[in-house]
Amino acid sequence: MPLDAVETSKVLALGETTGHKHVATGQLQVFKEPKGPVFLLGKGVIVHDEHKPIELPEGLWQMTRQREYVPGTRIRQRTVAD
Repeated sequence: MPLDAVETSKVLALGETTGHKHVATGQLQVFKEPKGPVFLLGKGVIVHDEHKPIELPEGLWQMTRQREYVPGTRIRQRTVAD
């Protein structure tokens, strides 16, 4: 865990398109670096209205935004919008 990471909200990401959100539940603690990724510590479940829950066993997890490749354009990759 980075030394400058601070505990934050259990809302991991808000859906830009649908308004749905990914939320950490259970014993998961959520930490964020000022200009970096999000870390999850403990065990629990990530829930979202549009897909099945994601169970995380005990551990330290780093969350990154999903990206997609855009063939045939000048944009090589972009962040996936929810």
